[in-house]
Amino acid sequence: MVNLMIKDDLASRLGVIAEREQRTLEDVLDDVVRHYEARMPADEATDEQMAALDELIGFIKADVPDLSMSVRETMKAYYERKYDRVD
Repeated sequence: MVNLMIKDDLASRLGVIAEREQRTLEDVLDDVVRHYEARMPADEATDEQMAALDELIGFIKADVPDLSMSVRETMKAYYERKYDRVD
């Protein structure tokens, strides 16, 4: 166990929360820390995340360097078939 020194006003606010929720001060502080940790970005990806990324590598293979070129070509072919012209 470690002693933690905090300002009186913060201790009072935490005490009010603990009393209102009928919980211990330690439980309230634990929730605060968990909430804070959940909002922090992860410094490093986990092994599971890296494995998932490794599985995705090479999943989508496209020789088209620019997707907009593919869309234009597809639309051009569509209108040529439908109207026998591009314009």
